[in-house]
Amino acid sequence: TGKVSDNNGAPLMGVYVLVQGTSRGVSTDIDGTYAINAPADGTLMFSFMGFENVAEQINRRSIIDVSMTVSSVALEELVVTALGIKKDRKALGFSVTEVGAEELLKNKQTNVINSLAGKVAGVNVTQSGGSAGSGSTIIIRGGNSASEGRDNQPLFVVDGIIY
Repeated sequence: TGKVSDNNGAPLMGVYVLVQGTSRGVSTDIDGTYAINAPADGTLMFSFMGFENVAEQINRRSIIDVSMTVSSVALEELVVTALGIKKDRKALGFSVTEVGAEELLKNKQTNVINSLAGKVAGVNVTQSGGSAGSGSTIIIRGGNSASEGRDNQPLFVVDGIIY
């Protein structure tokens, strides 16, 4: 067990902790804490996008707290795909579209989802009502679905939190 934080002591949520040489791993929770079963003479590997990887010898300790340093590598071209796999944007076999915060704020919409309308190819945003705060529907790549009748709304993940 232990806690993972940044240089300033702030907890880091979503850090991947792996027992080196195995496929056993966990992610830190909202408080930056983790618990993992590992051999007393093993090594824990800590990785988190935007930070330098850390290897920490266990040396029979039961509590291992780690401080991670921000990476100097630019992350603009790094994309996280399914299962947290990090890949270079150019190595992907599909298109990736990014809409920055500045672009979303240009329309001054009360519902940020409505700001996506017309910004991303293949995404259709329909506002449910005309009043402020009314819901929206997002359809990606058309309305057809292999699993008819199921909810095919997108999954939003912001700073590691699922919405």
